[in-house]
Amino acid sequence: MAGHKDGVVRQPVSGVDAPPQPSPSQGEGAGRRIASVVGGLLLLPLCLCYAWNTLQNYADFWAHAAIGRWIVRHGRPPAHTLFLWTWHGPYIAHSWVSEAITYITIRRLSDDHAADVGLLSAGLFGFLAFAILWRLFDVSSRTVCAAVALFSLAIAAEAARLLPRPEIATMVLLAVLLSILVNRHEFEPTPTPSLKGREREPEGTNLPKILAGTEADDLRADVRLGILLVAMFIAWTNLHGGMATGLIVLWIAAAADVVQDHARSAPHCDNAAQRGRRSVRFIAIAALCTLATLINPYGYHYYSIYTAVSTITFHYIMEWKPMYVLPLMPDSTLYSISLLFAAALYAWIKGTPYSTGAARPRRWAHLIWLLVFFAMTMQARRNVGFLAIVCLAIAAPYFRVWSAGRKSPEQSPDLAPSRRKRQARTKETQQESGTPHGIWPATALVVYMAVLANAYDDMGPKPAPALMPTIASGMTAFVKQNGITGRLFNDYDSSMYLEWRLDGSPGLYVDGNNAYPDQIFADYMNIRNATPQGLRLLDQQGIVCVLGSVRSVSWICRTVAASPRWALAYYGVDGPVWIRRLPQYRPLWDGVPTWQGTTARSYLQYLHTAAHDEAEPPSGGA
Repeated sequence: MAGHKDGVVRQPVSGVDAPPQPSPSQGEGAGRRIASVVGGLLLLPLCLCYAWNTLQNYADFWAHAAIGRWIVRHGRPPAHTLFLWTWHGPYIAHSWVSEAITYITIRRLSDDHAADVGLLSAGLFGFLAFAILWRLFDVSSRTVCAAVALFSLAIAAEAARLLPRPEIATMVLLAVLLSILVNRHEFEPTPTPSLKGREREPEGTNLPKILAGTEADDLRADVRLGILLVAMFIAWTNLHGGMATGLIVLWIAAAADVVQDHARSAPHCDNAAQRGRRSVRFIAIAALCTLATLINPYGYHYYSIYTAVSTITFHYIMEWKPMYVLPLMPDSTLYSISLLFAAALYAWIKGTPYSTGAARPRRWAHLIWLLVFFAMTMQARRNVGFLAIVCLAIAAPYFRVWSAGRKSPEQSPDLAPSRRKRQARTKETQQESGTPHGIWPATALVVYMAVLANAYDDMGPKPAPALMPTIASGMTAFVKQNGITGRLFNDYDSSMYLEWRLDGSPGLYVDGNNAYPDQIFADYMNIRNATPQGLRLLDQQGIVCVLGSVRSVSWICRTVAASPRWALAYYGVDGPVWIRRLPQYRPLWDGVPTWQGTTARSYLQYLHTAAHDEAEPPSGGA
């Protein structure tokens, strides 16, 4: 008699078992795994290319590393602002763990190698976030092409956020949280009187699932879920302030599930009470996760970081501007996120039944996620990456059904949920999705190659350096070597790298941490634009040094260039350094040093005549 063991079909031959032959399910499982691995690996080049964005003076990477250095030295996160002479007030380092890890990673490296590590880590962590979502899709050979096309669009939309900064931790943890919440409904109690005990795991799925069955099983699963989510939110809070997006997702799911489960409960359903208790327990889990965010060095004061986004300073920061404000985001980002949003909305409207084949209704929480994150993105363009992740998570259940080759309950009303089985594969059923053979492979190839070409083009001149040649290394070395410790005026965009190199000595006027009152930034703009009030502040505040920028010739640089009370002490490809003619700095301004020569005078002439952001600085340097 035929025997089955370890997925192998055996047939008797003359009293002796024939050599084992692989069963159809075993071959199909191997094909699924190959398609999943190959398709997932195709995402890695996209993430690495988009993340390889040459670091400049304004990269947050440098400021976070500088704060991490302070944390490692003092053994605690800071409670007051760092590196500024204009303000010494309360400061919440919400990413203090990420910052400490960043500094520990690069502290023995040169700036060039530190930039290499930062860009590579951004690409790898971005790939990790998409790999988590890719596993959620549970792709097979029939859906791998469509999944590659969809993920390529998501990575293109995420491109502007694949940066070496703590925000990358929020991307990964948001993907984890969405995977958990989407899988939570995979095996929820079905509202039918025939459901008894535990539901059987569907064949061919390899996703981590929290199974629901008996009341005791549900309770144990919810306890494990609660412990996991509480631990995750404790870590998330100390890694990045973006944990607020996680709380938004969690509370939307908890509230929507309570309302939806109550609305679809019926007296004849023997598990209605069980589903209701499960939803209430999830509300308790969300409350515990919210309390867990208080486990940080600042306690409830941590939440004060969210009030800063309404200040005038943030209105000048491009990533916090609305999507519809000029200049718009790149066309590739707008097209990609639009198509991705449309795909997620279509998947939800389609019904997104789950792969168990049971009659699962579409989840209200998924639609609310989509609409809320769309509104957040319209309000602040920096949220476009989070919207891309949410879109993928919402589309995942629909792809799982397509991958398993099942029709939705709406498409198969004649099949009872309790008796629905996987149909045998034939030439007809292999193409039952209605998509002509060859369309998805061609579409995936075109989309993938277009996104890859765009990513390669965004890298800039080849070979693309990790560190911009105009990084302010010469300016900072000049300030340190010549003992300039007086009050300094700096360009806002250069402040991140200046914090890393100067280490607070001398202090800066403003920086990218934005932990200072609006009045300080208003004073900065007045001085930078050389308004009458700004010129008075330049003298009243005792500023002795002005650091220029190669990105633009500000009016303050033009003004001090024409003033006999100021002298050009340094020039280079990274910008000029102007020093006030004070006795203690006489060696720096007493005549033009021979090592500057005529090129310094040509730079002086350039500052007098150059139009804003138009002329190229003269060649040469210190």
